[in-house]
Amino acid sequence: MEPDPSNNEVPRNEYVDQITMELLMSKPKYNKYLEGKDPKKYEKKVTYKNNVRKYRSILQDIINEEFDNVLSETNSRSDEIKGSFEIFLKNAIKYIKTKELQTENPFNRSNADEDEEVLFDNCDDIEQKIKDNMIKDLHVYEESSEDEGTDKKKSSLWGEGAMKYDMRMLARRKR
Repeated sequence: MEPDPSNNEVPRNEYVDQITMELLMSKPKYNKYLEGKDPKKYEKKVTYKNNVRKYRSILQDIINEEFDNVLSETNSRSDEIKGSFEIFLKNAIKYIKTKELQTENPFNRSNADEDEEVLFDNCDDIEQKIKDNMIKDLHVYEESSEDEGTDKKKSSLWGEGAMKYDMRMLARRKR
């Protein structure tokens, strides 16, 4: 149905409006807006947060138990929890591998001078843990390759003059 231009009617898409409000407003303002506009949805959100807060320690115990069950391949509490936890682990591993690729990729680094301050550097604890894990893996790899044979001449596929890089060379110096 076409809007009637004589009444200045504009077609509205409530879903787009809702997403726009949710993403562009600050969380406290959006919660106040939601409380007035859709009290049922707001109440569900508050109840959910209260339940998470109330059962946090039990939820963490279940997560730890499920993680131990995955590693030891024992049965879990229920198939539903096991399935959900496997999906969570797969998505988390995918996220970590994506972050590792982003960290390794030289195009994701800024070409700014080292003297320049980097805003929001290492704001995310998870990203910092991923970087630390990559550096730790690199050191383990270097130590194992040194232990395998010190008599072997290390050669590069790119020729004699190729530089050998490690994560320390690519990391930004902090001040």
